[in-house]
Amino acid sequence: MKKILAFTLIIAIVVCIGGCTGEKTSINVSVKISEDYDIVNTSFVLAAKEPVASDAIIRACQDEKIAYTLTDGLFDGFGGLKSTKTDGWLFYVNGQLAQMGAKDTPIKDGDVIEFRYENYESAFEL
Repeated sequence: MKKILAFTLIIAIVVCIGGCTGEKTSINVSVKISEDYDIVNTSFVLAAKEPVASDAIIRACQDEKIAYTLTDGLFDGFGGLKSTKTDGWLFYVNGQLAQMGAKDTPIKDGDVIEFRYENYESAFEL
């Protein structure tokens, strides 16, 4: 009887611990992808364990049926428009040019994730 009780207790603890780890967070995010016009402009609830911008971008593109390309872990094309040597997709969070790539940028409730197709020289004032 003690063995059955101990076994049941161990199973209960494992289930509780297993259910507590890996908990997903639900956040409201907006994603905008634009050139001279909006390719994507949407908002939704994203559920992820540790939400990052690339999760939201991929979800938005899939929901809106927009093709995207990733090269070496960086988004470099949306809706068939690819980056070039002089113009390309720049990544912003809440209106600020991001300091990291989308897969490394954590996001929180209310964030606005954006890719803008811009001339590099103008964007970086070279």
